[in-house]
Amino acid sequence: MSTTPGRLETTSSLGQLFGSEGLQEGPAIAELLRARRLFTLQDMVYLAPWELRDWLLSTEEEAEELLQRGWAALAAPPRSAW
Repeated sequence: MSTTPGRLETTSSLGQLFGSEGLQEGPAIAELLRARRLFTLQDMVYLAPWELRDWLLSTEEEAEELLQRGWAALAAPPRSAW
């Protein structure tokens, strides 16, 4: 199944999300989430921000940003009705 550029599948690894964004902390974040048995993007996007915050020892705002990044990577491309 092909995807549009920039869009990831739910089965994509967390490394694909955090490694491609140029985040300096990306590999470390992916490793921390793998330690919590989160291996795919689908595993991550269903977390509550407070749970991710506690796991990463970060602020809730930072956790929300990571979750937003995950949801954006899974979002369908916008289409015009016209």
